[in-house]
Amino acid sequence: MHDLFYYDWRVTKFSLGTHAYVHPRIALRNAEKLTDLSAMEKDIIIKHMWGATLGMPKYKETVVVSLVDDYAAVDEYLMPQLHKLAHPFHRLEHAHE
Repeated sequence: MHDLFYYDWRVTKFSLGTHAYVHPRIALRNAEKLTDLSAMEKDIIIKHMWGATLGMPKYKETVVVSLVDDYAAVDEYLMPQLHKLAHPFHRLEHAHE
């Protein structure tokens, strides 16, 4: 539920702040429309971007979700970008064989 927002963050921009700041608040509002949330669940949703935002996690579970979310973002976005950068050099090395 921490990413329960319904917009393309690469296209939609907000005057209230960055996607890192805005989307946890939108996700919390959307999650509250679907179900009752505990204080811990609210903290996890609103602070899962800890490090990119200033709100300190209140629970260790919030820290875990934030770290796993960071890992997933690196794995899903950054690693493929790095492979794209490395791939042309790999092709150049084999072109001379």
